[in-house]
Amino acid sequence: MKRAIILFEGRCGSSHLSTLLDRSPVGTFLGEVLSDLSHQGWGAQKDFLDGFFSAESHPGAAQYVGLKTKLRAVDEAHQDEFARYLVDNEIAVIRLHRRDLLKQTVSSLRADELVRQKGLYNIAQADGFDLGPIVIGPGAMSERAEFIVREELRIDAFLLRHGDIQPRMVLSYEELLADRNGVLARVYDFLGVDHFFPGQDFFRKMTSDRLADSVGNYDQVAAWAEGCKFLCPPPG
Repeated sequence: MKRAIILFEGRCGSSHLSTLLDRSPVGTFLGEVLSDLSHQGWGAQKDFLDGFFSAESHPGAAQYVGLKTKLRAVDEAHQDEFARYLVDNEIAVIRLHRRDLLKQTVSSLRADELVRQKGLYNIAQADGFDLGPIVIGPGAMSERAEFIVREELRIDAFLLRHGDIQPRMVLSYEELLADRNGVLARVYDFLGVDHFFPGQDFFRKMTSDRLADSVGNYDQVAAWAEGCKFLCPPPG
């Protein structure tokens, strides 16, 4: 049985990918359980991982099990222990990122608004609720974009520092959107498991491909993006 995690920063398609992987009859993929346990500390997180990744927890035809997590879900003081856990248990890492920092930033701020209005963290849970366009100030854009870049770089530094975390693969959300089944095939080959391609994709996107439909003051945000002096570098 293969074990894997999706390592990511928010709003880069992690729910989309993990949901697709969870639909396979030979696999199980969970959401952000480590974030839910973060207030209990690394000990509780490790106890959960021990149980979840044990073969006894997945009898029958399970070929792979996994979950998604942000690195910051694990306290920085215990991230080296987390790395050692991944190595010792031969847990494969799928490093998921988003190339478009502007859309990632807008989506992150829209997620905040969804929490404020509905108490939900994902639009897929909102039962047809339409968030509509939101107004975003340049200050909020800058602050959130800088936060995202900082966290993405921390993930890359973590993987660079712990080069013995293997195997690993890098995927972008843009690749998933452009070729869903092609990306799934790559993930299945990476894990060495049977291919399964779900039929209809029920996943709802937080942010429209056309940003003007999601941002009430799009012209102002576009002007901010034009003057933005940094981009989120792709993972190495």
